[in-house]
Amino acid sequence: MQHRIHALQEILTLQETELSHAVVSATARKQLSHVTPDPPSMYQKLLAKWRTKVFEMVVAAKCQDMASHELGQQAARSVHIMETRVADHVRHIQSLTQRLADADAAARLLHLQLDQLHADRTTLQSKCQRHVVTVESERQRMREMAHHVIASVQDNGMVQRLQHMYTRLTDHEQRLRRQVQHAETLVVCLARKEARLRNQEAAWEGERRVWIKRLQGANVADTNTSTTTGKPATTLHNLPPTKAKSSFKLKPESEHVLRAVFHRVDPYQTGLAPTKRFIAALQKDWTVRQELGAAGVDKLMAVMSHSPLFGVTKHVTWGEFVLLFLPDLSPLPKDAPVVDNVPETSDGVPVPFEEGSKVTKPALTLPLNLDEWTRDQLECHVVHLEQERARLVCRVKEDASELQHRVRGVQQQWHVKCDAQVQSMAALQDTIRDLERTLALQTNAHAHVETQLAEVRAQSATADSAWRTQVRELELKLDSVSREHDKAMARLEEAHAMALQDAALQVRQAQKDQAKQDVYIRQLERQLKRLQDSVVAQEKDELQALARQLEKRDVEITKLRRERNALLTTLREQEKAPSPIMVDQGTDLPELVVATVETSDKVTTPAIQLQTPRKPQTAAPPATRSVPPPTSLSHRMSALTSQANRWLTDDDDWAHDDV
Repeated sequence: MQHRIHALQEILTLQETELSHAVVSATARKQLSHVTPDPPSMYQKLLAKWRTKVFEMVVAAKCQDMASHELGQQAARSVHIMETRVADHVRHIQSLTQRLADADAAARLLHLQLDQLHADRTTLQSKCQRHVVTVESERQRMREMAHHVIASVQDNGMVQRLQHMYTRLTDHEQRLRRQVQHAETLVVCLARKEARLRNQEAAWEGERRVWIKRLQGANVADTNTSTTTGKPATTLHNLPPTKAKSSFKLKPESEHVLRAVFHRVDPYQTGLAPTKRFIAALQKDWTVRQELGAAGVDKLMAVMSHSPLFGVTKHVTWGEFVLLFLPDLSPLPKDAPVVDNVPETSDGVPVPFEEGSKVTKPALTLPLNLDEWTRDQLECHVVHLEQERARLVCRVKEDASELQHRVRGVQQQWHVKCDAQVQSMAALQDTIRDLERTLALQTNAHAHVETQLAEVRAQSATADSAWRTQVRELELKLDSVSREHDKAMARLEEAHAMALQDAALQVRQAQKDQAKQDVYIRQLERQLKRLQDSVVAQEKDELQALARQLEKRDVEITKLRRERNALLTTLREQEKAPSPIMVDQGTDLPELVVATVETSDKVTTPAIQLQTPRKPQTAAPPATRSVPPPTSLSHRMSALTSQANRWLTDDDDWAHDDV
C-alpha cells in the first residue's frame, strides 16, 4: 500500500509540475496580451477528484497506522502488566515455597531435638542404672572387706605363724635354688675343666709322639752313619725303631672344615662333643666329603672305628680327635704286617696326607752281633754311645726344663683361675649377705606395713561411713534431678507438640495459599492466552481489512488511471483541434484562480475561487480576440503534480499536528 501511495505521489508531483508550468505560461501570456484564457475546468475537476481520493487514502493510511500503533502499545502494556503479575505471583510462590521449606526444616529440627532429648534421657537412665549397680557392688565389696577384716582380726595369731613358716620356707627354697645353681655352675666348670684337661693330655700325647718320632729319625740317621763307617750302632735303650701305624696329616683347609663341624655339634662351646653325633655329622657333611674326598672320609671313618677312644667314651674333645692325624707309636702285634712309615719332614713331623703319594725309605738293617766285633769297633761304639748319651742327657734336660716351664705356666693359669673362682665365691657370699640384709629390711618393712594396714583399716572404716553418707546424698540429689528432668521433659514434649501443631497449621495454610496461587496463576495464564488469541485474531482481521482496503484502493487507482488516460486522450484531441476558439472580449468570464488560505495553526485545503466580472468598457468598442491554444501536456501535468504534492505535504503536517 505504501509503495502504491508513493508511486501515486510521484505521478501527482509530475502532474502538478506540468500544471504549474502551464499556469505560469498562461499568466505570462495573459499579462502580455491582456486576453482572458479559457479556464481549464476539466483539469481542475480532475485535480480536485484526485486530491480528494489521495487525501482520503492518506488519511486512512495515517489512521490505520495510528490505530495499529495504539493497539500495539496497548497490547505491549497489557503483556507487560501480565508479565509483572506473573513475576509477582512467581515470587510469591517462591516465598511461600521458601516458607514451607523453612517450616519443614524447623519441624525436622524439632524432631532432631526431641530425638536428642530422648537419647539424653536414655543415657541418663543408663548412667543412673550404672551408678546404682556400682553403689550395690561397692556395698557388697565393703561387706566382703568387713568380713575379711573380721576374719583376719580373729585369725591374727595363725596369720603370724603362717607368715613365719612361709618366710622360713621361702628362705629354704632360695637356699636350695642357690645350691642348685651353684651345683650346675660346678658341673659346667667341671665339664670345661675335664675338656681342658683332656685336650691338654692330648696335646702332651701329640708332643710325645712328635718327639719320639724325631728321636727315632735321629737314631736312624746315626745308624746309617755307623753303617757307612763300618761301626755298630744301637737305638734308644738298645731297641730298634718301631713301625708307626699309618695316619693322616691334617691340612689347614681340612682343619677349618672339621673344626666347623665340631663347633656345630658343640654349639655351647663346652669343648666336649657327642661322639656319635660327631661321627654322623662327619659322614653326612658335604663340605667334609668335598675337602677330603670319598676315599679319605671312608679311611677316616675306618681309623675312628678302630680307635679305642671313640668306641668307649661318650664325648670326645678336639685334641683327642687331632691325635688321629699323628703317628701312633704303640707296638704292633707280631703277626701284623709291617707298613712303611708315614712321610715326614726334616724335623720329623708327618707331612699332610695325600692320596696316591707314598714315600719309600730304605729298610733298617739289624745290628751285628757284638761277639763278632773287634776291640777297636767296640771302643768306637762305646765312645759313640757315650757321646749319644751325653747328647741325649742334654736334650732330656732341655726337654725337662721346657716341660717345667710349661707346667709352671699351666700352674700359674690354674692359680689365676682359682683366684678368679675365689673372688667370684667372695662376691657370691657378699651378695648373699646383701640379700640377708635386704631380707631383714623387708621384714622390718613388712612390720611397718602391718602397722600402716591397721591405720588404713581405721581410715577405711571412717571413709566407708563418709562414703555411705555421700551415697545417700547423691541418691537424694539423683531423685530430685530425675524428677526435675521428668518435668522438663514433659514441658518440652508439650511445647514440641504445640510447635508441631503450629507448624502443621502453617504448612496447611501455606498449601492452601499455594493452591490459590496456582489457581490464580492458571486463570492469569488463561486470560493471557485469551488476550493473545484476541490480539492475534484482531491483527488477522485488521490485516484482512487492510487487504480489502488495498484491493479497493487498487480498484480506485485503476479507475483513476482510466480517467487519467481518458483525460489525456481528451487533451490530446483538443490539442489536435485545427481552429482556435474566438471569445468576445466584452464579456469577461470568471477566471480560475487557485488560492490557498494559510492560517496560523494549519494549512487549509486549496479552493477554486471565481473572480467578479469586470465592468464593461464603454469607451472602447468591443473587439474580438483569439483564444490561445492550451499549453502543452507536460506543463499541465507538472503543474498538477506540484499542486498535489503541496496538498499532500499540507495533509501530512495536519496529520502530525493532530497526533
